[in-house]
Amino acid sequence: MPPIDVLPDLSTEISERDVDPAREQEVYDQLLDRQIRENYRAYAAICRERADRIRTQMFLTGHILFGNIDRYSAALAAYTRKAEVYENAAEADEPRSYLEAYFREQQARQEQQRARREANANRWFSVALGLKLGGLVSLPILIPLMIDLFSRRADDQPTADIQFFPEDPSKDQEAKKMLAEHHDGWLQQSDHSYWTDTMAAIAMAEIPTTGQRPTLGDHLFYLNFTKAISSQDAPFIWDSGDDYMAMVSTLVQQFDLKAPTHIADLYLKLPALTYRDQSLPRAIAADVMQSALAMIAKSQGG
Repeated sequence: MPPIDVLPDLSTEISERDVDPAREQEVYDQLLDRQIRENYRAYAAICRERADRIRTQMFLTGHILFGNIDRYSAALAAYTRKAEVYENAAEADEPRSYLEAYFREQQARQEQQRARREANANRWFSVALGLKLGGLVSLPILIPLMIDLFSRRADDQPTADIQFFPEDPSKDQEAKKMLAEHHDGWLQQSDHSYWTDTMAAIAMAEIPTTGQRPTLGDHLFYLNFTKAISSQDAPFIWDSGDDYMAMVSTLVQQFDLKAPTHIADLYLKLPALTYRDQSLPRAIAADVMQSALAMIAKSQGG
């Protein structure tokens, strides 16, 4: 019997002699496909778990804290959608191709949404500001910086790093001064005046670029902008989600599509809304109005 260290390497000979390369690749592909599907299912389960955790955080105490609603709702929707996508991919004939097609579709949809948001924003500023800032800075540059500036000022956060014209400090200060005056005017305006004078008038105004009144989509943007730039002295808490939806339903029930002033009429009703004998703060009223218009748009198939 020869020493062990001189025994022939039979594994190499067997591999070379007996293994079919095509069959070997087929087995490899099957194993890879199985692993990909298992990974997708595992990730979908993680997303489901995170969605359940967020849902619990939103309603565990029976209270909804304004300011977290949008963030929690967006996260809940995102994780729920991810779980559905990866579950579907795991069952698709070509899992990776399914995901690639989905992400391409998402990218195209995001581009469309970005274009719509910019169009809505342009219409908002053309109505609300009368294009007074048009000669100072172009709207595509103005919009995100302006919202950031107003949001920070509303929260008493520093704004020195926001620059409209980095190459021209004098022009930059001029832009900031003009925008600050607009923002201060909005903040100093009473909530009653903001809704009954400013927003009701905007609802009836013609947009210079279209010659038409703002659409429901425009108003949803306007209200989101209102929430972003409004200051709030103290947190506002709904005792329950049912209370919040009841307030939203109150506005929806008063909506009259046949009335030529239907959206303006809803703005006029906002100052009268109260919760626990207190008027709704501007940002809260904007959120309620936004949800009401979203429900109205959905009921109309929009």
